[in-house]
Amino acid sequence: MSAADLRVVHFRRLYALLSETFISDPIQEMSDRGVDTTVLTLVGFREGRETTVPVRAGIPAPAFVKAGRAMRRGLSFTFRVSQPDVMIWKLLRPWLRRQLQDLKPDVVQAHFGPDGCLIAPIAAELGIPLVVTFYGYDVSRLMHQAGPVWQRRYNQLWEYTDAVRGISSHIASKAISLGADPSSVHVLPPGVRVDEFSVPERKPGHDIQCVHVGRLTAKKAPLELLNGFKGALERVGSEKNLRLTIVGDGELREKTEREIEKLELDAHVTMLGAQPHARIAEILKSADIYTQHCVTAKDGDMEGLGVSFAEASACGLPVVSSVHNGIPDVVLHEETGLLCEERDTETMAEHISRLALSPELRLEMGRAGRAHIEKNFRLETCVEREIELLRSVAGPRSRRSEVPTQDNPGFTAQPQTS
Repeated sequence: MSAADLRVVHFRRLYALLSETFISDPIQEMSDRGVDTTVLTLVGFREGRETTVPVRAGIPAPAFVKAGRAMRRGLSFTFRVSQPDVMIWKLLRPWLRRQLQDLKPDVVQAHFGPDGCLIAPIAAELGIPLVVTFYGYDVSRLMHQAGPVWQRRYNQLWEYTDAVRGISSHIASKAISLGADPSSVHVLPPGVRVDEFSVPERKPGHDIQCVHVGRLTAKKAPLELLNGFKGALERVGSEKNLRLTIVGDGELREKTEREIEKLELDAHVTMLGAQPHARIAEILKSADIYTQHCVTAKDGDMEGLGVSFAEASACGLPVVSSVHNGIPDVVLHEETGLLCEERDTETMAEHISRLALSPELRLEMGRAGRAHIEKNFRLETCVEREIELLRSVAGPRSRRSEVPTQDNPGFTAQPQTS
């Protein structure tokens, strides 16, 4: 089966959010390569990049936007956190079934574990092969918050799933530990548009610019980053003018601003808030070191692969970060960057100062990082591997098509307990 003969439906509860280009970019690339691609979603937004991929939404985005604030918040909360056995999904499943019957895909790919749980019974009933991609929180925070409940749901999901995709080796291992058949699990990162990032000529100088790109959330630990940067600043002293730019917004913005004031870093740290993707590429090109200190949050939430690390390396930046989830896949310690243990701000300070004081090391690691991303994380290459996976499971299912669903007595969904 060639790419042109492959018909794929991607399912995501809320699609094309600005923070999920790691989903929308590969889907667009897949379509550009000739795959008959459609997105099935409950609400489709037009945030981020323009797309030519057809999107079928249960609730049109304009109607969603025009709805009252309370209704929008209620719907967003429901779509994001409600689980596959509550009443709203029983009401929505007939619509999802009609869409799949009309589209007649060769394979469905669900993005995130809970989305797989929602669509799996319908795909199984219709005899459509299913691939479920796990990104991070679906094997970390969910299990931390309601492990027994999600373990039961995932046990059911494995029965309906033809292939499981983890975007990092860590996530793939977590899926296996939760019961996925190891022979069905594949490590496939989403990839980045490497050609959108160039490596500028960086000349040694007195000014050293560090940069962080990402939402200011617990798992991205901006406060730990600031403490590590403060330590680096003390180590470097007057030898270099060390600065840090923080790009991103989020629930920890106010705490981050207060921490900057507390640590007396106002003259060295600039906060830019959220920025468009094109602007981020320019910021990365003007930097010398990429810094981000990821940790496992108290609620179990973890970073996934960390696309920002790949983008930074594509710009020839050495990376300083932590040994966390999929980051060691992207950042090779002592080759393309320097890693410390989670919350070890002392070692992070040493890493930042070491790079700040060594232009040769920055250049060496930056070149190695670009080569690593070119070889292993180029979007076109990653999508080609993804297409191969989808093609390998497309076609007639080996298991019986009349699998009981939640709308039939045979489906034994567990009651919501959280």
